[in-house]
Amino acid sequence: MKKALLSLIFTTLSFQALGLEAAKSNREFCGIQKDTNAIQDLAKNPSNHLSFRNQGGLINGGVCWWHSRFTRNALHLAIYRPDLAKPTVAQMKSIIKDIRAGKTVVTIPGFSNLSEFSRSARDLIQDELNAWQRFDGFVRQQWVVGLSGSTTTTSQDLSKKMDDLYEYVAINNNIAYQKLQMPGIVSHAWLVVDVDKTPGGYDLHIHDSNFYGVVNFKYNQGMTNFTYVDRSPFVPYTEQERELRNVKTVASRFCR
Repeated sequence: MKKALLSLIFTTLSFQALGLEAAKSNREFCGIQKDTNAIQDLAKNPSNHLSFRNQGGLINGGVCWWHSRFTRNALHLAIYRPDLAKPTVAQMKSIIKDIRAGKTVVTIPGFSNLSEFSRSARDLIQDELNAWQRFDGFVRQQWVVGLSGSTTTTSQDLSKKMDDLYEYVAINNNIAYQKLQMPGIVSHAWLVVDVDKTPGGYDLHIHDSNFYGVVNFKYNQGMTNFTYVDRSPFVPYTEQERELRNVKTVASRFCR
């Protein structure tokens, strides 16, 4: 939920090239499902991200947890039909709720990708993200998750976390949702869309809702924490793995 000072982009960050275009038919959608790393390629293309950055939320503290989860659901479950008429407001609301729920493949008529759709439905999506935050915070008490974890750890522990992340993302072709535990009660979130090995550690390719596109964070052996662009130390924790398994199952069943 932490907002970055967007003017401060340090050398740990670099923007990436475009990835795959979103599916425009059921056939294209199922072809993407059969390609082991196609969803990650989709995630590298900014046209498949929300068109607006992290904002809103309780006391204007942002909705980064839900912005990230909504984006990941859309990457796995959305088919775009620009050849069809644009949806009504009521239809937009229904589409947005279906993406949030992650229980069905969603056809989005009148648009070519998530960026286009979210430009037209920005306020509706923001309202849904705000409501999702309130539900998780007050009904499910998920705000407690933001209190757990440490902002720094041992070099051995962080090394294991990065080895596990590499296996989860690069070997098993998953998009990882991570909570970033920062000082105090603040925790941010991002999506790890790919991880590359380097001689000294790993390059993490990140979609962070505080930025447009995909940026890099570098991990080098011996580190005990990362540092965010406002100099906050943090440790990343992979979460919402069951949610990812569920949406992947939904997509797989659709393509049987």
